[in-house]
Amino acid sequence: KSIIGVDFGGPPLPGGGQMHGSLAMDFYAQAANPQTGTDDIFRIRRGVVSFDWKNRSVIVGQDKSLIAPLQPTSFAWVGVPPLSGAGNLWLWRPQIRYEERIPISTSTQATLQAGVLEMDEYYSAPYLAANVPLQPARPAVQARFQLQHNWSDETRIAVGLGAHASDTHLLGHSVPSRVISLDALYKPFQKLEISGTLFYGENFANLGGEPPGVTVEENGTVIPVHGAAGWVQVALPVTKRLTFDVYAGRQVNDSNDLTEYEMFRTLTYAGNVLYRLSPNVILGFEGSRNRLDEYESRQLLTNRYDATVAYLF
Repeated sequence: KSIIGVDFGGPPLPGGGQMHGSLAMDFYAQAANPQTGTDDIFRIRRGVVSFDWKNRSVIVGQDKSLIAPLQPTSFAWVGVPPLSGAGNLWLWRPQIRYEERIPISTSTQATLQAGVLEMDEYYSAPYLAANVPLQPARPAVQARFQLQHNWSDETRIAVGLGAHASDTHLLGHSVPSRVISLDALYKPFQKLEISGTLFYGENFANLGGEPPGVTVEENGTVIPVHGAAGWVQVALPVTKRLTFDVYAGRQVNDSNDLTEYEMFRTLTYAGNVLYRLSPNVILGFEGSRNRLDEYESRQLLTNRYDATVAYLF
C-alpha cells in the first residue's frame, strides 16, 4: 500500500499572500464504482490549493469534512483511514473553504471556517438496487469555530465546534442530513497528547459514518437514521523515536430508525507502537478489535494484527 504525496509553494499573491498546494494519491483498488461501473485503481485522497494571507485563507480542492479535521495515528490502515465507520468521518470530498484567523493574544487564536462541499449520496444507502432513483451528488454547507491556546511550542489546547447541513434526494423524498460536532486536541506536556471527536445528528453516512444514513420503510417512506459517534486517542511519545498510541471509536444508531439486519452499533479499539528507525523510516506493530452489531440480528467480531514498515518520502 502506497500513498504518494506532493507539496508545493506557489507564487506570491497581492496583499502579501502566498499560494500553496498539496496532493496525496494512492492506488487502492476497490470494487466497481457505482457511478462509472469500472474498477478505480488510481485515487486522489486529499488535494488542495490554498491562497493564504496573514489572517485568512481560501482553500479549493478535495479534503476531509471541515467538521472532522482530526484522525487517529495509524500506519496499519491506509486504503481507508482508522476508525472509518466507528467515529471518524473520513470521506474526502470536493470543496471550497474560507478561513478567518482572529488573534486574541500572543498565545491565543480563534478561527472561523465555512465551506461548501459535494456529497456522495451512495454512502447514504449503499444497499439499494441500481435502478432506484437517487441523486448521487448533492451540495452541503459546513461551518466550524475553533479556539486554540499555546502555552509553549510543545504544549497547547484546541477545541472546535462544527455544524453540517445537506439533503439526500431519494425516491422522490428530500431527507435532511444534519450534524453537530465537537473536536479537541490537548497536549499538557511533551509526553502526552489527547485528541478526539464527538458528533451527533442524522443521515451522516455521506460523511464517512457507517451506513445506512437513510432507511426505506415498507410503504416507501424514506427516513433519516439518527445516531451519535466519536473517537478518542491517547498518544505517548516516550522519546523522539518511540511512540505508543491507544485509540477507540464507536457509532450507535437509533434502533427506531432501523430495519432488521441494518447496522446498529460499531466499536473499534486498538493500540500501536511506532519506532522511528530514521527520519523517514518508521517500524510499527498494531493490534485492534472490531465489533459490529446488526439490528435484531448477529454480532460480528474480528481481531486484526499488523506489522508495518513505513517509508516517508
